[in-house]
Amino acid sequence: MTMNRHTISWVSLTLLAALLILSGCKGRQAVTGRTLPPVPTDRIVENILAAQPQFRTMNISKADISLHYGNYDFTFRSSVKMVRDSIIAVSIQPAIGIEMFRIVLTPEGFTVIDKMNRRYAENPYEYLRLKYGIDVSLTHFQEMLSNRLFCIDGDTAAISEHAFTSVATGDTAVIRDTTALTGRRSLFFTVTRDYRIAEATVGTYPDIPDVQARYADWRDFGRISFPSRMDVSAALPGKRPLSAEITVNKAEFGCAITVPDADLSKYKKVTLGKLLP
Repeated sequence: MTMNRHTISWVSLTLLAALLILSGCKGRQAVTGRTLPPVPTDRIVENILAAQPQFRTMNISKADISLHYGNYDFTFRSSVKMVRDSIIAVSIQPAIGIEMFRIVLTPEGFTVIDKMNRRYAENPYEYLRLKYGIDVSLTHFQEMLSNRLFCIDGDTAAISEHAFTSVATGDTAVIRDTTALTGRRSLFFTVTRDYRIAEATVGTYPDIPDVQARYADWRDFGRISFPSRMDVSAALPGKRPLSAEITVNKAEFGCAITVPDADLSKYKKVTLGKLLP
């Protein structure tokens, strides 16, 4: 489908959706071989933390995204730059080499920039809680993008102190952050026999999914093994179901990152609703 201002806006919304309720959605990898041995839950969590990728910076310079929203289908190119605990910048490029939209997340909040129409909207994360009932932070987004374990409250430093339960299911195990149930939110992960997070679901208790994602096709990007495919589906209140298939074609980890500043003095500040129809 031809990308116009409104379809590009929905592209932006979907990425934000996949970056908003998605306080943690991973994916599924086909696994064969021995079954997951009986392991205590706390040991499973320890093994996940030991196996997950370790890096401070990430540069996904080439990614293809197929977006499905209701009866509409869109395809476009994108790139993502991340510096842990500092910034995540997502660039949307419907046309070759031309950046149309940019989403920037910092510890303070997020900014959506419509470069084609020289407009932008910036909001604290509190906006997402009030608008969608989702209490998230930069930590949630960066851990999700890094394929790492996290908790609903974003307290990754004390993740080993959270109350998890686990159920073995053949060659995988499902672990649930039962601490999250006190907030009427459910968070659970499917873990492969080599302790990769293969799938995660964030939902409304008891088990109504808001966002799910499936990872596949792990590849070695330098010294980091990272999924080159992620399928995300999201259900936003009052919106049609939307989903995206993301293919990572080129990525670097632990590299020097430069995120070009957007001179917002040349842009008109508007509400997010003005950018997203």
